[in-house]
Amino acid sequence: MSKDVIQSRAGFCVLLLCSGAFYLSDGAFLDNEWMEMNPPSGPSARWSLGLEFDSANGVCILFGGQDGSQEFDDTWLYDYAANTWTEVNPTISAPSRFGHNMAYNSADSVIVLFGGVSCYDSKSACGDTWIYSVADSQWTEMTPAISPPARAYCGLVYDSVHNAVILFGGYNYVIGQYYNDTWVYDLGSNTWTNMNPSTKPCLRNCHGMAFDSANGVVVMHGGWLYPNMLGDTWTYDAGTNTWTDMSPANSPPSNYQHDIAFDSASNTTVLFGGFNRNTMTYYEDTWVYDYSANSWTDAEPVTHPTGRGKFKLAYDSLDQRFILFGGYAPASGETWAYEPAYVAVESYETEMLPESNGFHLSCQNPAITGFALLRYHAPIETALVLRMYDSAGRLERTFVNGIEAYGAHELFIDTGELASGMHLVTLQFEDGSGHQGMISEKIVVIGR
Repeated sequence: MSKDVIQSRAGFCVLLLCSGAFYLSDGAFLDNEWMEMNPPSGPSARWSLGLEFDSANGVCILFGGQDGSQEFDDTWLYDYAANTWTEVNPTISAPSRFGHNMAYNSADSVIVLFGGVSCYDSKSACGDTWIYSVADSQWTEMTPAISPPARAYCGLVYDSVHNAVILFGGYNYVIGQYYNDTWVYDLGSNTWTNMNPSTKPCLRNCHGMAFDSANGVVVMHGGWLYPNMLGDTWTYDAGTNTWTDMSPANSPPSNYQHDIAFDSASNTTVLFGGFNRNTMTYYEDTWVYDYSANSWTDAEPVTHPTGRGKFKLAYDSLDQRFILFGGYAPASGETWAYEPAYVAVESYETEMLPESNGFHLSCQNPAITGFALLRYHAPIETALVLRMYDSAGRLERTFVNGIEAYGAHELFIDTGELASGMHLVTLQFEDGSGHQGMISEKIVVIGR
């Protein structure tokens, strides 16, 4: 009997004890779905906000944005595990704005904010630099001696390899100026440096930018340069100060107002949404970019948010979920989480148990009443192991571990102690012919 390990992105291993039937190709998507989180309260509906994940404190940080009648200067923290938004009301805050961008500096555990625009309190473009610390619960204006020109809708990411914040592009609405300059911000010296690379992408704003920490490069896609949408993919290496036009064979359609974020578990970059100016419609598709293969793949998730633009997407590296908030068409106050559930298969020797063996598992979804019902069927008396794992892949409960009688079985479980969100139930079994296998189902707990 072979023992083949399947490693999930949630961070746990299950042994698939097979000589017969459960084949997965490398790079398959297993769960691949968006879930609307419906937290009990949260920020008001808005677009053109800032959102970044703070790995030291395990929360997403949101600042600012607008709703068409006002712009905001509020600061919120989102905890995925608890599914709660908390407004923190810092004693010192950056002025209200929208169209700004933020990056999380993991070396110093602070958010860096740059730029934006104010159209309600004043008619001005912003060129200021701020940092926010969860520990201090306040914003601090940095006032570097030299700064990039004021702008909105630029790309801003933290390069963890070179300990620097990278800025590219943007647009100044006051003077009508597009940019395609590349700046690097060093927090330690509080210095912005114009890198002036010899080759660079064209002018643009409303593009998507993320830092691929596995390969040490910034990934950028799309954007807007009047009157055209852009569909190019570039990478930037701060070590060599080099932009490279990747020209992948497969790409998302040209668009802007989308957002991208890097998944450090699977070493891929995920893109969602955006606006198609030609058809005046919003995209609702999810794309995944693999730098090593230089290819974009349409993930075609089972569920997804409605199409939108000017939202923000952040990657929660602790819970291994993408968090999306807000957006336009119309103004949204929704919170969504995306679990690609990319699996890397370390062996290809497993086979599929035929369906005629009759092993079945089903879960009540969603679980909202304090209990959930699990149903499973064994076509013979056999050894079964029935377990539940949390969203981080930790074993929560073992319900069955031993010989189970032939026939249909029902199991009621108390969900009162389970966190809101996704849980995975697995059924490992023998079929009576020496073949062993596993099936799994998701159970969603809400309202906790």
